[in-house]
Amino acid sequence: MFRNYLIVAYRNLMRHKVYSVINVVGLSIGIAFCILTFLYVRHEWTYDAFHENAKRIYRVYLQDRTSASGMTPDPLGPALEAAFPDVRTVRFGWGASSAKFQDRTIRGSFNFADPAILEVFTFPLLKGDPVTVLEDPSSLVISDEAARKYFGHEDPIGKVLSVKLWGPPAVDRDFVITGIAKSIPKNSSIRFDFLAPFAARGQARSWSVRAIHTFVLLPENQRPAEVKGRFSKFLKSRRGELWDESIGLQPLLDMHLGRGIPGLWGAGNPVFSYILLGIALLVLANACVNFITLAVGRSFSRDREIAMRKTAGASRPQLMMQFLGESMLLSVIAMIAGVGLAELLLPVFNDLLRKDLALGDQADGVGLAFLLGLAAAVGVAAGGYPALVLSGFHPIAVWNRRLRLGASSLFGRALVVFQFALSVFLVVSTFLMIRQLEHLRTKPLGFESDHVLRIRAWDLWMRDTGLVGVYRNELIRHHTILGVTTTSHALSNRTRYSHTVEHKGNEIDVGLVDVGYDFLRTMGVSLVEGSDFDPQSTGSQSSILVNEALVRHLGWDHPVVGRMLRMEERDVTVAGVVKDFHVRSLHHTVRPAVLRFTLNEHGNVLVRIRPENISGTLAFVKEKWLEVAPDLPFQYSFLDDEVDGQYRREERWNRIVMYSALLAVLIACLGAYGLTALSVARRTREIGIRKVLGARGSGIVSLLSRVFVKLVVIASLIAWPVAYYASQRWLQDFAYRIEPGIGAFVLGGILMLAVVSLTVSVQAIRAAWANPVDALRTE
Repeated sequence: MFRNYLIVAYRNLMRHKVYSVINVVGLSIGIAFCILTFLYVRHEWTYDAFHENAKRIYRVYLQDRTSASGMTPDPLGPALEAAFPDVRTVRFGWGASSAKFQDRTIRGSFNFADPAILEVFTFPLLKGDPVTVLEDPSSLVISDEAARKYFGHEDPIGKVLSVKLWGPPAVDRDFVITGIAKSIPKNSSIRFDFLAPFAARGQARSWSVRAIHTFVLLPENQRPAEVKGRFSKFLKSRRGELWDESIGLQPLLDMHLGRGIPGLWGAGNPVFSYILLGIALLVLANACVNFITLAVGRSFSRDREIAMRKTAGASRPQLMMQFLGESMLLSVIAMIAGVGLAELLLPVFNDLLRKDLALGDQADGVGLAFLLGLAAAVGVAAGGYPALVLSGFHPIAVWNRRLRLGASSLFGRALVVFQFALSVFLVVSTFLMIRQLEHLRTKPLGFESDHVLRIRAWDLWMRDTGLVGVYRNELIRHHTILGVTTTSHALSNRTRYSHTVEHKGNEIDVGLVDVGYDFLRTMGVSLVEGSDFDPQSTGSQSSILVNEALVRHLGWDHPVVGRMLRMEERDVTVAGVVKDFHVRSLHHTVRPAVLRFTLNEHGNVLVRIRPENISGTLAFVKEKWLEVAPDLPFQYSFLDDEVDGQYRREERWNRIVMYSALLAVLIACLGAYGLTALSVARRTREIGIRKVLGARGSGIVSLLSRVFVKLVVIASLIAWPVAYYASQRWLQDFAYRIEPGIGAFVLGGILMLAVVSLTVSVQAIRAAWANPVDALRTE
């Protein structure tokens, strides 16, 4: 029986090749999208799950009255382990920038951790004993990838690396490679190329410095809430009554997608998974709608087949099995094509999401179960309704030609409206995203970011703060360099700058930007009142510049120059007011800010260059860097690229929605093409008679197209309010945003109407120009 079902299903698919191809193409697109989404969602939601003790590992964070931070002081871990012997602690941090092996410079991820990291976490070693491999302070574990990258086929065990530890002052220390760690999974919050004992970290240990992460492994069946309370009481007794922070425990499995406390390598966002999953399911539903409408639409050509089977004794369940078998066969074919399409689209998908996913990463039991389940679900979802409708035909009604599908036709049109509405929604959303991104790019920021290099000089600053000034003085002498300054802030979201000032006894939260020589002129920041810092004047050390937002917040009248504020337990004088400028993305409003001059140069060197001969200027800037610090990496970027980079997430989602819109429109057009072909086949005699009676070709085209025009109009009226609501929710994330005008909505509807009309016209024109005699003779 099953073999017979397959044979009949195969013959039906081959007999109606056009409709089979339309269904396979549509379903394979939807399935490929679902496979790619599954790769991303599973990657995100299984972060750190490979650790054997993952459910018992927690990251320690410090909570005050307003915020929480995952950065902890060095002594916290040992203090907790000494006070609570049943708890294992692991500290993980940074402390090195580069290393040398013989004459080669190695730049990788150098991290420091307590030796217990290899027992608490699951990082298997290819070589070395996990218990003793990090016992010696001069030992070093290298990852398998780093070993292949830096040493090729050589065995790195026993090789000596000279590692430059952070300062100040920076020092060189020799480490011996004693172990090789197996490749670390891509969805690991803790990653390293080189791992050294925490005892070798070249920084002073202090309760006031918070620059590392601390993890704890709790005993079996230990409640985190109880442990957290004991930790906080211990810390309070240890640090005194003035200590107003409590200890929190964040589960390792929640760290990547946890909100509020960023992970080690940047936190993920579960909302993205939900949105991507929703888009994928909508695209797949769009393809299933095609299958349903075409299957029900072709029912007129299979009514006699069904009547004959029923007359011969076939039961309704048997017929349903037959039709479900056809949809399942089509689903399996679409699944095979979808896997190939997913592999083809994977590079684009990875580029969109900044990931390095691979189909092979999910080639396990869960991945196979997903594919089989998806194929079955698509087969049932697409073929269930047609099987129910077609198997319900009454033989007598078929033989008497009294069969009508009014309800089915109404349902089919509703499904087509759903397709078109989804397409219009995605097209309109794409237009609004493009407008918002263009608004972000063109809005004045209050400073000039064009032709400005940002040189990352923190390594140089930590080695010797005076070297940054030496480097600055070397650059300013070149004729292609218009200005050089230093700042503590990168003028983007990558830097936090919260601080407080006192005014009349009230504390005010402000942004603090430490600046060096010539900051205003170099960056094109306008001075509204007062004067810029004078490097030659000692008064600059006790004066500040404020922005207009702070003046408005304090309610000051002009003139402002000479007014006093209290900052860091001393009085400072306002020397001038600068025009508001954005030091964070346009997701945020300009907040009250203070610019403070300091002779202590900073780790961000901003260099404004002439637009001519940029490559030559870059070569000069690098050459001077190598003269000052030949062993430190020269790292730079263009400031305008970094400013644009603040909206990479929005750009990625814009591209995802745009590609989804293209796929949805393609699938909808395939369905419209197929339905038009069915309509032409069903109305062949009518079209022939109309032409014989004198109907024009344009009238025939209008007759066949008008129903789709109505459906697109209805779909647009449904999609527009939904698109408006969704866009308003999305735009709320921006402090500076566009107002969704009617233009984008109308344009989306017109574009959808034009594409569908063009698709339908292909079939309609062919029918309009056909010879009516042939049609009547065939009938």
